[in-house]
Amino acid sequence: AVYLGAVTKYIDPSDAKVVAVLDRLLDLLLDPKAPSPSVQKAVADVVAPLVKACNQAKTEAFSSQMTLEKFLEEAFTNDNATIRNGAAMGVGAIVKGLGISALKQFDLIKRLQEAAEHPKEPLRRQGALMCFEALSEALGRLFEPFVIHTLPTLLVS
Repeated sequence: AVYLGAVTKYIDPSDAKVVAVLDRLLDLLLDPKAPSPSVQKAVADVVAPLVKACNQAKTEAFSSQMTLEKFLEEAFTNDNATIRNGAAMGVGAIVKGLGISALKQFDLIKRLQEAAEHPKEPLRRQGALMCFEALSEALGRLFEPFVIHTLPTLLVS
């Protein structure tokens, strides 16, 4: 699947095959039988360029906002740790593909902070922290200015 994703980034983004491969890779991130976090990381690394290509081509079959919402919900509520981890990596990959402006556009930092400070739902808190980790890993130095805003939340959690 990772090979397929790597090859797909050379296909015209308006081709329906690109969205089909992207959907398949996103489903792999949410697979409860994922072999290991390193496999999920490899899939997430391939997802970002495909999200970027689909977003630039304004592909109608792929909605980045709906996909991001789905992955956030899975990261916050799913009982399976493997799925939560894959969903968090998916959030990082989608934001990387859309660009750093997606953090503002979808008000992601505030939403993650609220989830990390939720008093009664430990899964929501853990999912938010996994998302912060995935964003930091996916965006690298681009995420550093946002660390200032997230540090108090991380220290309390």
